[in-house]
Amino acid sequence: MSTGQMQHALREMRGVLSDPRAWVTLLGVSLALGLAGPFGTDQNLSLLPRCLYWMAIVFGTFKIGVLMSVLTEPWRLGRPIWVALTCLAVLDGIMVSVWLFLLNGIVYGIWPDQIGYALLILVNATVVSGIVVVIFHVFKRKTMSDDDTVPLLDRLPFDKRGAIISLSVQDHYTDIRTTKGSELILMRLSDAMREVGATTGLQVHRSHWVALSQVTSASRTGDRAELTMSDGTVIPVSRTYIPAVRDAGLLPKGKG
Repeated sequence: MSTGQMQHALREMRGVLSDPRAWVTLLGVSLALGLAGPFGTDQNLSLLPRCLYWMAIVFGTFKIGVLMSVLTEPWRLGRPIWVALTCLAVLDGIMVSVWLFLLNGIVYGIWPDQIGYALLILVNATVVSGIVVVIFHVFKRKTMSDDDTVPLLDRLPFDKRGAIISLSVQDHYTDIRTTKGSELILMRLSDAMREVGATTGLQVHRSHWVALSQVTSASRTGDRAELTMSDGTVIPVSRTYIPAVRDAGLLPKGKG
């Protein structure tokens, strides 16, 4: 994972955990699982160690889920939400299984030396991952809907106020593209960039800025590159900005 992607993941985690209800929910799930003692944990651990065990699983799953969410974000854009969340839950389940193998090895001294045991862990991890993925999705949407720190949207007609996709210079105007349309506004690109608020983005050309979450694919030819956005727009990346685009995880690491 690149430095840019890691920073993005940390911002995602901070965004969700800034809402006290997210903490209450994650702790509540941990406590409920600790009290219920599913999958035989009620027979092998006393109450306090059991609650701590499930807390480690739930919060570990949450952190892994955020990382997987950031890595798969370009692929998930434009797909039905149930498909995106299901695939994310399964991928999380696989990664969390590795975490559970380590945790169970430390707590119980049990290591995955049998297929049946490994499959049981995978199923359990996928179920818990599905719960945490839904929690993360709900609170991420709530955080985004409560965020009023995008002054640029106030300049747009109400029916075009959506998530910002890109900003592009056209003569003395800036073309503001959102998930609900585009609008030419008389302002400089630098001023528009200062008004994107909490939207995570990057200038990729002297005439273009993009929202990282709206990039669906990237390609490079020689000293130039192109980014395809969620609305189908192709944005050029000039040579000057290629290192920044690469650091954001949109292009593979390499020379040049």
